[in-house]
Amino acid sequence: MLEDYLTFRFQAWYNWCVETFGTRSTTMPSERALRVMEEAVELIQSEGVSEEIALAVIKRCYSRPVGDPAQEAGQIFLTLGVYCALKDLDPVAEADKDFLRVLEILKDDPDYFKRRVEAKRLAGIELSEEPVT
Repeated sequence: MLEDYLTFRFQAWYNWCVETFGTRSTTMPSERALRVMEEAVELIQSEGVSEEIALAVIKRCYSRPVGDPAQEAGQIFLTLGVYCALKDLDPVAEADKDFLRVLEILKDDPDYFKRRVEAKRLAGIELSEEPVT
């Protein structure tokens, strides 16, 4: 039952992402991974972790062999679950709450996220095309 609910929610969020940011941005794995990283950095910043420590973690990750995307996604989900248990948070309820907040923003300002994406592009932190490896 929970799996069905999560599948339904994930599909709704994915559909919203396509509608809001477009197919290209939504279906580009490297762009989605950057957005996961951005949210993770905002979480660690909210917990008082210094930029110096965050950058040290990034350097350590890049000094190691490249991981498997599916395994890394599972580890993100697992780690977030442990964090939420520690903080007595329901991750699905928090995600639903944030999704509703986003929908309210769009109702009031349909171009809000377009401006945010453009600002990220200008700052060099949004991928306009898949990087060549």
